Amino acid sequence: MENMKTLKFERDDNEVVIRLGAGTRPVDANNPEHASTAVELTLPTSFSAEAWAVWNYLDGAAFIYEYDGRLVVTDEALDLTYCGDGSHENPIGGPRWIVDSWDELEEILVATYCDLVENAVIEPVEKILSEEMYDEPIKGGSITGNFVEVIGERVVNRCGKILEQYLYNIEGYTPKNGLPFVALKSNIYLFG
Repeated sequence: MENMKTLKFERDDNEVVIRLGAGTRPVDANNPEHASTAVELTLPTSFSAEAWAVWNYLDGAAFIYEYDGRLVVTDEALDLTYCGDGSHENPIGGPRWIVDSWDELEEILVATYCDLVENAVIEPVEKILSEEMYDEPIKGGSITGNFVEVIGERVVNRCGKILEQYLYNIEGYTPKNGLPFVALKSNIYLFG
């Protein structure tokens, strides 16, 4: 074990990935022999739910390598460095991102998450900041014309935006999962 290379980015909450077979090794078109020093790593389990939502979305289309003291995130081409001149014979290639820390990678993933949520590519992961359930339901209506019973309210953080929401049930309807509906407060009006 004393001959094992020490990795800068290996942590207690991630692992080294060993892949066998052709087409599974990363490429450095500028220094092909040096590419063999790249070590694939998993995303740390302690990363935020937002970062993991993006990573899961990119499953099979993004890979993390420690290479030359940096974290290099590749796409399916597994390019570790930028290369090519843009010609038909030598197209431009390169990694998705090159960063110097796990924190920097998490920031990129969270920013990407917000873009994907805003463009309705993935479902939002909301962080509940506060939640209050009412002792008695309050009668109201939804902008879709349903009569509702508001049973509580909460405040959530979605992509850095603070949203106020009501938790409610639609009168005469029981959802199969048994959970209340959630809507922005502006989409529910209260009677009385």
